[in-house]
This record gives sequence, structure tokens and C-alpha cells, in this order.
Amino acid sequence: MNFQDFFKSKYFNITLHIIGVLAILLLVFQAGMFVGFRKAQFSFGWGENYHRNFGGPRQGFLGDVRGDDLISGHGIAGVIIKIDNKAIIIKDNAGVERIVNTNDQTDIRNGRDKVILKDLKIDERIVVLGAPVLDGSITAKMVRIFNSNEPLPLPPMMNDRQLPPPPVPLVK
Repeated sequence: MNFQDFFKSKYFNITLHIIGVLAILLLVFQAGMFVGFRKAQFSFGWGENYHRNFGGPRQGFLGDVRGDDLISGHGIAGVIIKIDNKAIIIKDNAGVERIVNTNDQTDIRNGRDKVILKDLKIDERIVVLGAPVLDGSITAKMVRIFNSNEPLPLPPMMNDRQLPPPPVPLVK
């Protein structure tokens, strides 16, 4: 049997098709591995950066079961460290810096008086309520300026850093 007859034979064509199908299956498998790796890498990075992005607990979710370390995504109280266009950078009592985005619907008040963003100053203490954004910032709906002699409000469990007392059992 010569080479020309071998290349024109039925067995060569079947072998060539099988090798082609296996090559295509291998490429599909490799593409699946690549996509799976990228998804796993994203999930790992998301979990590792959760606290920085969304203010979750620093020790993991079971590290501090009291919840003292959780930062609310809907609001923050702290000191203004920078004002940039319509964004305010705030540093809270724990030293965490957060970005607060304002818009035309943001209600900014000093006591009962309505003020504008330009009236805010660096080192001024404010409380912000708003909606969390995926990048970890807050879109402010309300900003309230505190006078220097007023204490900043803290979440209830952070005032005394203790759990609330257990309920008193009813006596019959």
C-alpha cells in the first residue's frame, strides 16, 4: 500500500474526523476551564475585598457575632476630610473612609436650615443617609451637619460596646 492510497482510504478519513472532533472537544473543555477559573477568581476577589467595598466585618462573618464591626451601607456619621465636585469623603469614628455622592435631590441641612453643598467645610461633622452603590459609596438622600458641641450618633450597640441585657423571665 502506498501513501496516496492510504491518505485516500476510508480509515484515514475516519481517523482524521475523530482527531478533529477530539480537538474541538478539547478546545471547548479548555474554554470552560478558562471561564470557570475567571469566575472563581472574581468570587475570591469579591470575598477578599468585601469589607473594603461594602463595609462588612473585618474578621469575617463569624468573627464578631455581636455585629459591632458592621458598617451600614445606607448611612455614615463622621468628619468631612475632602469635598470633590459632588462627592464628599467622610472618615467615621473607626477611621473608615467612605465616599458619599450627592445630587440635586440631596437634602443638606444645618439644624432646620437648608444649605447647599458649597456650605460644607472640611473637618465638619455630618451624618448621611442614602442608598448604597455597588462600588462601596453611598448616594446621599439626606446630609445633616452637626454643631461641634453635639456628639455624633453611634449605632446602639457601639455606645456601650456590650450586648443588651437578657430579657427578664416572667414570674407567675
